[in-house]
Amino acid sequence: LYARWLRKCARLSLQTPPASLVICNDSSQFLNIGDERRAAPRIKLSPAELTGSKLVSAIHELARSRTTIEQKRAKHPFIRDVRNEYSVPIHIGGYSINQSIGNGGVGVVFEATASNNQAVAIKLIDSENISDFRVLDRFIDEYELLSRVDHPHVIQVHEQGFTDTHLYIVMELLTGGTLKEKIHNDLPVEQALQSSLHICHALATIHDLGILHRDIKPTNVLFDDNGQPVITDFGIAKINGPRRDIELTMQGEAVGTPAYMSPEQVLGREVTTSSDLYAFGIMFYQMLSGKLPFQAGSPVSMMQKHVNDRPPHLPHDLVDFDPVVQRLLDKNPDKRYPSAWALYQDLEQFLM
Repeated sequence: LYARWLRKCARLSLQTPPASLVICNDSSQFLNIGDERRAAPRIKLSPAELTGSKLVSAIHELARSRTTIEQKRAKHPFIRDVRNEYSVPIHIGGYSINQSIGNGGVGVVFEATASNNQAVAIKLIDSENISDFRVLDRFIDEYELLSRVDHPHVIQVHEQGFTDTHLYIVMELLTGGTLKEKIHNDLPVEQALQSSLHICHALATIHDLGILHRDIKPTNVLFDDNGQPVITDFGIAKINGPRRDIELTMQGEAVGTPAYMSPEQVLGREVTTSSDLYAFGIMFYQMLSGKLPFQAGSPVSMMQKHVNDRPPHLPHDLVDFDPVVQRLLDKNPDKRYPSAWALYQDLEQFLM
């Protein structure tokens, strides 16, 4: 697993340190080098041993390590599945883990404090999923994709790392709640429009960089301290166009959240920027009306509605926005907006 991660980082030219190099005259000090390194892979060499061949040999030995998760748990009893409560804190170099602030499909997001006292969020993949190569590759891809983006309404990442038992990404901490919470509290129409503009601008920017989000929904839009929306969770995002995505998403596999999936996603067909716009359309309808356009009793029924049912019209007092929503939710991707920038121009008209 570790060797695969090293190869992946090298292929993507990520600036992620793969290991800690500890040089020490007294080998007994290796047992007391600080909690922040206790769970990290280490190469232990004395100054006299620090030659090119020794270093290469040590790195190869580290990459060949086959120590299992269960062996690590026996050695470090504080390491447990992150979806359970920890009796002893996780140790990640340079960060103090404070509390869990969210759960995802394969792990947990923690609030943490960096060594410079900066508050950050750490997304941690749990040990149950770390051995799945698709989870591993998607997690590394998420960091690579986000590293390309510099936009005030897209989550900013600081670092990616790998301990003996966990993968993690360090990112900015957003404390203003989710869009889902704001919708639940009756989001005013003007605020819905302002937030939609910001989200649309961010979506246009990531599309220009060749990135498809594939999971646009209210729980993946968080707000910062200034009340500005930020797109998060690029866990199933991908590069637009042909790539090695066949390994990560098997042909015919539906990827996304059922309530926001485009018809082509449901059917396992090619996903394009138009699919993100469809999900945006579902979310925009929800932001304006307070409810989803399609109601269903199960995920399967919901997906069938995306494929077969015509989207309902907005209530009479929101009728001005209905043409935009209907175009976004067209079953035919070619009949939707040609780009997020074209949608942005239409949304701007409502604020003039």
